[in-house]
Amino acid sequence: SAIIINLDRDSDFTVKKGDKICQLVIKKIEQAELTETDCLDVSGRGEGGFGSTGT
Repeated sequence: SAIIINLDRDSDFTVKKGDKICQLVIKKIEQAELTETDCLDVSGRGEGGFGSTGT
């Protein structure tokens, strides 16, 4: 499948055989190693909750 978006509505967009119209970027997806724990260490976040910066 392919999606072509022409944001210039004032001109036509024509694709001819052999035209180079896209690129492919291959990127490695890292696999994280997870460790299950029953207790977390105290952090500097305090009582602010998830994502709190204290500001």
